Amino acid sequence: MFSLIVAIGKNNEIGKNNQLLWHIPEDLKNFKKITTGKTVIMGKNTYESIGKPLPNRVNIVLSRNFLEIGKKISEDRKKYENETTKLEFFDDFQKVIEKYKDFPEEVFIIGGGEIYKKSLELGIITRIYMSHVDFSDDEADTYFPEIDFEKWVTLTEENYDGWKFCIYEKIK
Repeated sequence: MFSLIVAIGKNNEIGKNNQLLWHIPEDLKNFKKITTGKTVIMGKNTYESIGKPLPNRVNIVLSRNFLEIGKKISEDRKKYENETTKLEFFDDFQKVIEKYKDFPEEVFIIGGGEIYKKSLELGIITRIYMSHVDFSDDEADTYFPEIDFEKWVTLTEENYDGWKFCIYEKIK
């Protein structure tokens, strides 16, 4: 099952200059709790903004051009890989989907904007973990795609100071 986890601002903004727009420690802890021990899929820019593989996860990095990131991936494998932290590279989203479509555990799309958009267009996402942040930035350069929430049901909603966390499931 493919799920998606994201934090969005009031206008669906998610980033600027390859960085998050806010720092909410509780949201980061929630992200860690949800994705630890799982497989996470991210684009090259998201991987570079994090700077290393997320620990205790299988990290899949998507990039159309291996030469752009291949050396860093090789170095990071030597430096960070262990029994619980893995790093894989794919140049084609379809290959990732094929490999993980029948995976028994949840596989998380964690960004960025292009990867979110493509995964939603392909219809592979069955659950969305979304933090709605009471924040806007007119200079954001990365946005989460519009979602027709009529096609999703809210499983949970937790309200916090300045943000809320929701889990949505696709209506079958």
